[in-house]
Amino acid sequence: MKNFRYILPIILTILFTACGGGSSDNSNDTTTGVAVDNYIKNATVCIDTNKNNLCSDESPENITTTDENGVFSFPKLLNNDDVIIAYDGKDIKTLESFPYILKNIASNKDSNNKIVLSSLTTLTTDYMLETHSSLSTAKTAIANFLGGSGENIDTNILSEDIIAKRDTQTEEFLKSLKIFQMVKVINDNNNTSLQSANSFKALAKTISSNPTLTDSSATIQVETDNNQTFDINQSSFTPVLLSTPTNSFLEGLTSPITTLDAVDPNAHPISYSIVDGADSSLFTISDNKIYFKNTPNYALPQDSDQNNIYTLDINISNGITSEIKTITVNVQTTSTVPPTLTDTTLATISSTQTPLGSYIGATSITNPGDSAIILYEISSNAYFDINTTTGNIILENNVSALDNTRATVTVKAKNSAGWSNEATVTIPVVNGDVNTTKYNTRDI
Repeated sequence: MKNFRYILPIILTILFTACGGGSSDNSNDTTTGVAVDNYIKNATVCIDTNKNNLCSDESPENITTTDENGVFSFPKLLNNDDVIIAYDGKDIKTLESFPYILKNIASNKDSNNKIVLSSLTTLTTDYMLETHSSLSTAKTAIANFLGGSGENIDTNILSEDIIAKRDTQTEEFLKSLKIFQMVKVINDNNNTSLQSANSFKALAKTISSNPTLTDSSATIQVETDNNQTFDINQSSFTPVLLSTPTNSFLEGLTSPITTLDAVDPNAHPISYSIVDGADSSLFTISDNKIYFKNTPNYALPQDSDQNNIYTLDINISNGITSEIKTITVNVQTTSTVPPTLTDTTLATISSTQTPLGSYIGATSITNPGDSAIILYEISSNAYFDINTTTGNIILENNVSALDNTRATVTVKAKNSAGWSNEATVTIPVVNGDVNTTKYNTRDI
């Protein structure tokens, strides 16, 4: 009996655990992350169970895809040593197919407890796997490699979403692009299957074999698994265009057609110039903005094919190397563009103070070109009407039934070209003084 007081707590603990006590809420048993170059949509993401850069286990809990923002989720918590890979998909800004395999280990989470798949995490993970070292050791080695010429790279940034931190961590963002450029050179010289994965691995192996090597070295010698040896010459790195220029433009406008967004991995200044293209003489460029020299007219196309599709080539230079991008501009007629309505919240009205028949506001609307708005409509309801000519919303009937709510209606506008669009208008209602601001949402 002397030991009973020790046995009882153990029994209670077992019973409590068996009944679910002390376990986490299943709704939180998920693992989320993001695939980053720009963000990569529609990429396959999986747990690399065999650590061979392949999705060998395609059971639902081990494989998923990224959404339109590059975000992925697994319906379970991962083990710290699980390796996650992502491949295929498209860059959401350039819309180009993504040619690399990204990688991270589950224990390497960012400051938001998410798993980021980037060039930085891929190189760090490959260093870990190649040298059988700890995550801390691998991050220190990669930070030292990227910290050439006295630069100080925080090891914590190697786990972060570097796109989200582009403006505040510009140096590290450029480093992530530089790694992709290095891997591209290795890819081009390493004709094997799984090129991207083998190229990251080769770079990690080079870093581990040369602890004093830094990314500021003009030339980095790499040896691949198939005993190919070659140099990465950083002077050959080209500027990176981070987004596909807008290719639709409305006739009659004088604003910039598009704004170019390119960077150089080695932080050299970028310049832009128009060099060629069937219709290049019709354009001018100022800084990173492209303009028509003369305002385009859909009815009088000036492009070489007379079909309102203009092409020009832009030279993007870092002063050492350059990249040429072809840009296509489709000029649209205003007669085929619908009006744009903005979801709007009107000023608060009172069921006891606002007179029936009052105009209480209207949605914000932009109607391109010369076509006029000829008709406004409002969704069916018992309280509000609309002036079909001006778009002003009218308080039609007593709204006491809506007291302390935020009522919503749909407003539709149609222009003389026959195009229409809709927006949601929210109308806060109170009983008494209009300064009362506590509402519940109610659709009517």
